[in-house]
Amino acid sequence: MIEKWTESSLLEIADLEKECFSNPWNLNMLKSAFETNTFQGFLIKDGEKIVSYIGVSYVLDSANIDLIATSKDYRRKGYAKRLIEHCIQFLKEKGVIMLFLEVRSKNEPAKLLYSSLGFEVVNKRINYYGDDDALIMVNCIGESNQT
Repeated sequence: MIEKWTESSLLEIADLEKECFSNPWNLNMLKSAFETNTFQGFLIKDGEKIVSYIGVSYVLDSANIDLIATSKDYRRKGYAKRLIEHCIQFLKEKGVIMLFLEVRSKNEPAKLLYSSLGFEVVNKRINYYGDDDALIMVNCIGESNQT
């Protein structure tokens, strides 16, 4: 079952960030994002343990997946895909039409997942991670109300 982040989940999310990334968001960064009204986080638990999460920021008709991770023991089981699909539905209800993310160019499993969900590469940031480029991907998830 997918749940919204709560303040009490932030410490565990910070720990999972450290497990998954060489340059993780720290607890203060997570709290700062969580406290804004243009950010929403969703997570999946196995029992009481958080095993996957996503965090997205949105303004007007565009949004950005800021955070997404799955614990190593739970990868390739569809958790991230379920979270992205849930997040897309949430964002559509907010009137978002463009969803962006960035991914390491060497992260083949993530790139395949994002492509399977309709994301396309639109730009590249050379050496963004120091040892790797960042690919900017976008998914047009809704329709503009402009005429």
